Amino acid sequence: MAELIAELLRIFRVCRTHDEEERRVKELMDTVGISAHMACAYPHELDDGRRQRIGIARALALDPDFVVCDEPISALDVSIQA
Repeated sequence: MAELIAELLRIFRVCRTHDEEERRVKELMDTVGISAHMACAYPHELDDGRRQRIGIARALALDPDFVVCDEPISALDVSIQA
């Protein structure tokens, strides 16, 4: 999962060093509530809610001014939606 976020950072050259990239990926995963032990998981190994969170992390990776979302929390657990 971390590689999906890191790939986006590399494409847009957001980070200057590999260490900076790793810190940014960890920060984004923490922001959306994905634990570090899930970083090496493949998408098919995650539930819909965690896959949705990775999508949200990727949307936030480029520090957009705003994000337009259509039901961004529909696949998340009810406890997280609040």
